[in-house]
Amino acid sequence: MPLIFQMSPDGMAPNDFIKNLATGQVEWRAEVTSVATTPAGYEYKGKEYNGISIRTYEATSTATSAGLDIQVNYNGSEASADVDFMQTVTTNMPAKGATSPYNDPQPADDSKPFYYTDSEKPSYSDKVGKDLIFMDSPVRPSSKDGTTWSGELSVTKKSDGVHSIGETINYGFEIKGGKAVLSPIVVQPASDFQKTTLENYNKTLKKK
Repeated sequence: MPLIFQMSPDGMAPNDFIKNLATGQVEWRAEVTSVATTPAGYEYKGKEYNGISIRTYEATSTATSAGLDIQVNYNGSEASADVDFMQTVTTNMPAKGATSPYNDPQPADDSKPFYYTDSEKPSYSDKVGKDLIFMDSPVRPSSKDGTTWSGELSVTKKSDGVHSIGETINYGFEIKGGKAVLSPIVVQPASDFQKTTLENYNKTLKKK
């Protein structure tokens, strides 16, 4: 059976963010739903962390492939027009495929580093216009154990025409026994690859 983190009746995932008091690492844990279920040595941070909430995180599989489904919502004070998602594939191990790391916009021929094109983004904003919804379903052939896929998702914000990186989460899976085993979701600083990507994109804007 796939590991599924179900939605609660209020539409929020029942799994919450916690902070390791020894290391400062912020994680999203499947088994944490409240202060009462927060393990010793951790501080309960809630269902949302700096505007990010995880609505879906589940392992998926078919007869020939395995992977994950993920949905992340960002609900900050900015209008959705000023916020984007940027996804980087940090580990990619199919028999054939792109060399990681690489940015993964949708569609892949997008000239910008952001996941959605300008025309696509309104379809992934809520009715209020402040939530932006990220959804992805990476899969890999399930025939070879040890195959891994990992992703880095950052919220980017635009101010005075310049884009900067906000919160970043890391997630992924490894294939074991033909099934995808999910990696923990952790909040970490953006990689140098993402930072350089956005710096280079900002330079192109200044030239226009």
